[in-house]
Amino acid sequence: MLGAMGLVSVLSGPGDKGSPSTTAASGNIGDPVRDGKLEFTVNSVDCGRKHVGGTYGETAQGQFCLVALTVQNIGTESQTFNAGDQIAYDMAGNQITADSMASSESTFLEDINPGNQVTGVVAFDIPVAQTLSSLELHDSMFSEGVTVNL
Repeated sequence: MLGAMGLVSVLSGPGDKGSPSTTAASGNIGDPVRDGKLEFTVNSVDCGRKHVGGTYGETAQGQFCLVALTVQNIGTESQTFNAGDQIAYDMAGNQITADSMASSESTFLEDINPGNQVTGVVAFDIPVAQTLSSLELHDSMFSEGVTVNL
């Protein structure tokens, strides 16, 4: 596994019981954005890696784009962050799912208590000729998500 590396608000989606409905919003690298009970800040994006994690790491089919982000629990109960719930879009408009095995340990089913945050890397395996254009970040697989333009 790989080692760790204006405010826009979005309230939780329909999958979050007892929470308000979602309002569409987006942000850019460095902007805190919210979906449900989590606040995300994309710190950087690094594409072009063929392999991550050393000898027993993961090898990309194309290239890895590594998204360094900070995730904070802004709710009142523990919330699980999962790299597998995050989606990226490339410049051709293709939807790319995260590669949980190539992502840092702090982004795989990480429980975050209220007020706490984790910093980690979510990896996306995309074709060598492509770049990422945006991310859709989710507090759970059922939330509507929030967009971060890259």
